[in-house]
Amino acid sequence: MKLIDQFGRQHSYLRVSLIDRCNMRCLYCMPAEGLKWDPTSEHLSNDELVSIIKTFSEMGIRHVRLTGGEPTLRKGLVSLVQKITDETMLSDLSMTTNGLLLDHLAKPLADAGLKRLNISIDSLDPERFKLITRGSDLKRVLRGIDAAIEAGFKTIKLNLVLLKDHNENEIINFIDLCARYPDILELRCIEYMPFQARKMASISVETVKKTLRQQFTLIPLENHPDRGPASQFVIKERNVRVGFISPLSNSFCGSCNRLRLMANGSLRSCLSTESNSSLRDLIRGEHSKEELKELIQNIIWKKVRGHNCKEDSGTLFEGTMTLIGG
Repeated sequence: MKLIDQFGRQHSYLRVSLIDRCNMRCLYCMPAEGLKWDPTSEHLSNDELVSIIKTFSEMGIRHVRLTGGEPTLRKGLVSLVQKITDETMLSDLSMTTNGLLLDHLAKPLADAGLKRLNISIDSLDPERFKLITRGSDLKRVLRGIDAAIEAGFKTIKLNLVLLKDHNENEIINFIDLCARYPDILELRCIEYMPFQARKMASISVETVKKTLRQQFTLIPLENHPDRGPASQFVIKERNVRVGFISPLSNSFCGSCNRLRLMANGSLRSCLSTESNSSLRDLIRGEHSKEELKELIQNIIWKKVRGHNCKEDSGTLFEGTMTLIGG
């Protein structure tokens, strides 16, 4: 079975938000006053999550990424990863985290079957990191990266959201960090997407490429659709892999293969648009698996062609990233 929308896009990638809460308060992700969290009872239970992921895997989903909020705050995370590993037909299970709790979770998660990690880290300057995250400790994230390397993760991507007037002068520092473990660490430079939480100025990936080309040679790599939308390069002089994700300056909507399951069970087919369709409400009532599959297919079929947000357009993505799932 293939998950295809009305524009012919086939979907094989599901991002699953485990929790809306986060232990950071990043400037671009959350309003200063914070958010009203959903009651835990409104979140999908572990058994419900595994059941839904199994259904998606039967329909053609091959890659699941666990997100949040901050997924490491989810109670029973390790056992949940183990159940997903044991009971689904996925080819890849990964997670995006801020890394604050990885120092003691990295090894258990690897042992449970988690394959890959993306670690969000927007500055390597302790004071600037504290400013962007509204108070978090950079040292804890760096310890988390070390713990993930020691746990045996073969691929760890460092997610750097590009923020004008905040971190545009740190690209070389991130390259130097990745060069310490070039076979494991990869850099992901991501254009900031303006959500309703707060509109900030981004830096285009072309600007970053121009900066890097002043010092380095960027060799393009073959891109694999199942690995996400990044255009990938190797920095020849440092043997460091770097990917550029450009949702604004060079939209990849035409080849989008991803879906987002929010912690409360809503299925969002496009990051830019709020979803009103809840899988949770269906599975907590009288339903058959075929009814669940039919609802999923209907949501995907109605997926919009693409978002209308462009650089400096003033159009914002609906909602807040921490509630949607990164």
